Amino acid sequence: MSALAFSADGHTLAVGGRVGTVWDVDSQQLLGSALSTPGDKILSLTFGKDDTLYAAGSRILHQRYVLNPRRVAEAVCKRADGGPSRGEWHTYVREMPYRQVC
Repeated sequence: MSALAFSADGHTLAVGGRVGTVWDVDSQQLLGSALSTPGDKILSLTFGKDDTLYAAGSRILHQRYVLNPRRVAEAVCKRADGGPSRGEWHTYVREMPYRQVC
């Protein structure tokens, strides 16, 4: 571990090192998967507004992670061009009935 940062409300903890992680303090559960970095150790962490996390290392000057679920969903929908079509849904999500997700 090489860096720690708490969110402003104290409910989220970010941990740096060779693998960065984000934790829910109240439940002591890992939130999501490891923070992706370009192979560099995370040496510094800070939380910004709207649950945005910033990380830095010796070769990473500034890495931004959006942690707000609503903002993440909006970004995914934008990248997915509005979400899967009915046909794409039936190809990839067969076990659930189609619904518009974006």
